[in-house]
Amino acid sequence: MAYPNKEVMIETIMEYYNLGWESGDMGELYNDLDDIYRNGYKGLENETLDFLEGEYDNAKKFLENTYGK
Repeated sequence: MAYPNKEVMIETIMEYYNLGWESGDMGELYNDLDDIYRNGYKGLENETLDFLEGEYDNAKKFLENTYGK
């Protein structure tokens, strides 16, 4: 699968995070907050390409299944 550039992946992931939070999916938010407090915050811009591609895949599935995007 060909992935878009890093900025497009990050924008899609952020949309996924925001919509998930708004719809009450707090589990991922709690996991992220726990990770920040335990390991520090490095931001999506500093994540590995493998991590971004995995999160991008999750985001696309969520957005397609929930919003038909």
